[in-house]
Amino acid sequence: MWDLLLSNIARRHVHLTSEEVEIIKSLFNYKKLRKHQYILQENEGATHDNFIVSGLARTYRVDEKGHEHI
Repeated sequence: MWDLLLSNIARRHVHLTSEEVEIIKSLFNYKKLRKHQYILQENEGATHDNFIVSGLARTYRVDEKGHEHI
């Protein structure tokens, strides 16, 4: 994960010191989710941003009739 993040930063011609790299690493938490696992539950407020490194996710809501809206 760190290689992907740091290569994206370097691609923008930003040169980081090893100290700056460690600061960036300390600001991110890596979390691996299983298939069908939720990132955020119903009525749960988002307290942070999420970046998907590999795979995909969908966002949806269920209306009062039980229909999903993606």
